[in-house]
Amino acid sequence: MKQDILEKLLDKYEKSKHATGEARVRRRVTLKTDELTGYFSHDLEYRKSLHRAALDLENRGLIKIEWVPFEKGNLIKALHLVLDRVEEAYMEAGHKSRLDVLGDLENRLAGLNLSIPWASAFVQDCLDEMGGKLKYPSRLPREPKKLELLLNTLKGIQNKGQEEMLERVFSKRYLGSSKAFEQHVRRRLVGILRTYLGGAGMEEEDLLAEVGLVRAASEVLVCGPLKIRLKDRTADLAPFCYGTGLGTETIEAIEIVDCNCRRVISVENKAVFRDLVRAGTDDQTLLVCLGGFAGPVKRGFLTKLYGFLGNTVEYYHWGDIDYGGMQIFCHLRRACIPGLQPLLMDAATYEAFVHLGEKFEAVYRNRLEGLLKQEDFACFHDVINIMLEHGCTLEQEAVPVAECMDILRK
Repeated sequence: MKQDILEKLLDKYEKSKHATGEARVRRRVTLKTDELTGYFSHDLEYRKSLHRAALDLENRGLIKIEWVPFEKGNLIKALHLVLDRVEEAYMEAGHKSRLDVLGDLENRLAGLNLSIPWASAFVQDCLDEMGGKLKYPSRLPREPKKLELLLNTLKGIQNKGQEEMLERVFSKRYLGSSKAFEQHVRRRLVGILRTYLGGAGMEEEDLLAEVGLVRAASEVLVCGPLKIRLKDRTADLAPFCYGTGLGTETIEAIEIVDCNCRRVISVENKAVFRDLVRAGTDDQTLLVCLGGFAGPVKRGFLTKLYGFLGNTVEYYHWGDIDYGGMQIFCHLRRACIPGLQPLLMDAATYEAFVHLGEKFEAVYRNRLEGLLKQEDFACFHDVINIMLEHGCTLEQEAVPVAECMDILRK
């Protein structure tokens, strides 16, 4: 019972300004009897046992008992922590003091030695928060097990380097259980990445792919006049008229040896890519399907392609006319292909098929309005203004593939 009393009082203490040294008034840290489990519902012997525990702690100078008026020795109104004896209270409860806990945590964070920019910035912010206010970092879990798993995740991401790894494999290798990452770390890590990688508008899977963690191996679908070399063997992909997939290891290992095309079109959605290849494109167009945001592996393929073709061909991207689709386009243009142009993502296309659009809410409207202030998205400002008038987004699937085929024939 003594430990239960002290743990509850110390928990209140740690949430108070006394613990951080910010308290200007010496207010009591108080535990009322209705916060003591069963004080009024148990039998008399239980209450007497609790009284004996409280009296012992009071006699040792760790707490003060406030009795109900005219009920001294019979009913406790509240228990107060003696602030000058907090360190002794921690020792009696069998816990490290707050300062000791923070000191240990500070040493652990500093000892991570993370060189990845986003992870290093996250850890530094945690250290700054601790040092400035002597408080437990709000970005870190308080449960020791979850803290251990998060720190091991950060170390694991650094240790694996650029390797793409399935989440369950990563979890087993670095966290000891194939389910630990999904159950205890994934959600918090996504929040960290959204803040420190600048991933506004990105889906969870895309954020995790940026650090090489995927639920399924990355794949790029291609269709067109492309020749590649893999382990001293050359493969012509042109005969695969319905497209073929290149996996992670293949993308990393191949060398592009020929690509006799006039244009490269990256396509956001797999369903549209399938419709295009079934419709049949001309033999001077290379189609590339990314399936959403392009993670490191997919960007690696586009970088190889651009490195081989340079500015000798035209580059287009066709995606959803929405916040995410525009983010994907600008991401590709910044990271892989400087001369990339949007395809069927203009105001005319939007107005022609807006009757198939989907309404958006006020929060989404604010995000679109934010893009109007960014020069990177200048090529979309006209269509964004029209979207704000109609209050709709337009998915790529709503635009008939025939529209793209007409452009290819020109």
